[in-house]
Amino acid sequence: RYFTLSIIIPEKHPIFEITLKETYGILLFKEQVFKIANLMADFSNKESENILQFESQRAPKIESNTKKKFIDGALLKGIDKKQAKSFYRYLNENRRVKVKATCYSDAILAYQCAYLKCNYPQEFLNAQKYIENNKLN
Repeated sequence: RYFTLSIIIPEKHPIFEITLKETYGILLFKEQVFKIANLMADFSNKESENILQFESQRAPKIESNTKKKFIDGALLKGIDKKQAKSFYRYLNENRRVKVKATCYSDAILAYQCAYLKCNYPQEFLNAQKYIENNKLN
């Protein structure tokens, strides 16, 4: 089984094994969603983006068309309907994924802040106070 922060994929599938190998079975990046949707249902990147749209921003008609097209595409690839629905729900419920480049830049920034806080605590706190004071003005 593959674990994520929100749900568990009910069954292993080779497409998930290939795509999520880099992140040890956790869906983290938009690029992974795009690749899974492309391999499972021949979706383009734009169609894959429709899977990730927030429900409040999306018309129900677009969602049902996207879901139907995903399931039909998965059926053509030999995936049964129950699995296809489960995989679509999994991809749809993991909307908090980010672009890979954004994750890397966030990690670098977090590392740099931690380094400064550990090695230069006084300067780090002074800089933090300065930034907070200037936010108010």
